[in-house]
Amino acid sequence: PRYCIFSRLRTMKLFLLAAAVLVVVVISGPTEIATFKGTYRDVGLQEGKRFKADIQERMSWSDIEFLSKLLNTTEGQNIYNTFYTTSNHHFPQYLDQLNGMADGAGVDRKLLFMVNIQNEIDIIKPHVNRIKTRTCCDIMTKAGPQRHWGHNEDGDEKFRGIDSLRHYEIYDGHSKNLRENFTSYVYAGMLPGNAFGWNNVLALSTNALFPTYIYMKGLPRIFLNRHMYSAKSFEEAVAMCHAPPLASGFAGNIVALFDRRMVTTEVAPSGVHDQKETPEGAYHFHMNNYLWMKIKSRNDTSSFYRLKRAKQMPVPKSWQGIADILGDTKNKQWPIYRNGAPPDTGVVTLASYHVDVDNAMAYIYYTNPKTGKPAASFRLK
Repeated sequence: PRYCIFSRLRTMKLFLLAAAVLVVVVISGPTEIATFKGTYRDVGLQEGKRFKADIQERMSWSDIEFLSKLLNTTEGQNIYNTFYTTSNHHFPQYLDQLNGMADGAGVDRKLLFMVNIQNEIDIIKPHVNRIKTRTCCDIMTKAGPQRHWGHNEDGDEKFRGIDSLRHYEIYDGHSKNLRENFTSYVYAGMLPGNAFGWNNVLALSTNALFPTYIYMKGLPRIFLNRHMYSAKSFEEAVAMCHAPPLASGFAGNIVALFDRRMVTTEVAPSGVHDQKETPEGAYHFHMNNYLWMKIKSRNDTSSFYRLKRAKQMPVPKSWQGIADILGDTKNKQWPIYRNGAPPDTGVVTLASYHVDVDNAMAYIYYTNPKTGKPAASFRLK
């Protein structure tokens, strides 16, 4: 994909070499794109060094004290050993990446692993010092003449400035063959996969879901979300959503860049799943509650009201129709475009992501997409 290097400065002009044409792109927003190349451990080490200050800041937040104390208990060691063993069995390469990141940033490997499995820990050991859950909103439409997909990336307001777009080119350590090539919006100290991004055949995003039970033999969610960026086809990515079986749950949104299929898959602990593909002439929404699966889960109040408001609005037949919904603030208590005000305290919309499916273009917004302009655009294939 074509990409450019962002600066942490609020506004600056950048030059992007795309298709042999020099294009001026006006950038605003706190995030950046950095490129990492090498083996899984290499890119993790580079990433840790590059974002050392951000990762160390993340490791100073209030939830870290809880995780550190938990690690020093028998229960905490059992949680760590169980999920580390499962992760290493299925995806040792992603542990190489994560451990490289810890080493590069100069933080404890075990503690960084615990940060990456908080989706599971929050089910096993709910605690008052947890960060605000990364929650999102997705709208896929084929209701108009063109296909469009929009995504709001919502999360704890403390992530502002330590979240960023990153590009990865990962090579086999022996043959030097290219294994993975993708771009992802990443939170400090986390593996890619928790937010949104793309490779050369797919665009992807993740919605948090909140099952109230756990499958201790399952894989932590972050490792499966990370794995989806290695998919070489739409069918492979859809299958990856539920295999190997998960410990917790999520919703995966997948768009095929070539045949333009669009699907959302809901996944529950143990790999139970259901999915909805957007048919021609139709559209669908997804927030952070299970919509199609009847499982034991926590109701997310914001999702209830965001979905209710979205259904009241006109059918989105274009990107502007989607942007009007993603940027809506009519419900002052539970707006779709979130601002951190009570009762939705501390949760903000960090970024918005538009995929023009027919033209294989992505646009990133750091202001309200209803009224703002994209900070950057990317050709996806």
